Amino acid sequence: LNQPLLTTTAHGLQVGEVTPVRLSGHGVALAGLKPAEDTGDVVLRVYEPVGGRGALDVGLTGGWSVAGDVNLLEEAVERTGDFGIRPFEVRSLRLAR
Repeated sequence: LNQPLLTTTAHGLQVGEVTPVRLSGHGVALAGLKPAEDTGDVVLRVYEPVGGRGALDVGLTGGWSVAGDVNLLEEAVERTGDFGIRPFEVRSLRLAR
């Protein structure tokens, strides 16, 4: 925290937009996108902030796919019932290549 910020000038950049994760369906809030603790996968964490219920669709680019649901300790869990989002639910998904 007490180290000076290192900067460099970037050249040859192009203006554009990159959307690695696209969430659609019922409105959710992004809580985090982080590397998995035990593999090269990524954990996507979203939550439902207003008490609603509905579908949740995750669109991924770059060869990524949803490998399944995990709990907060990143252990695989079996999800029963609908595969959307429930009121005030925090949902964690493992993304893998």
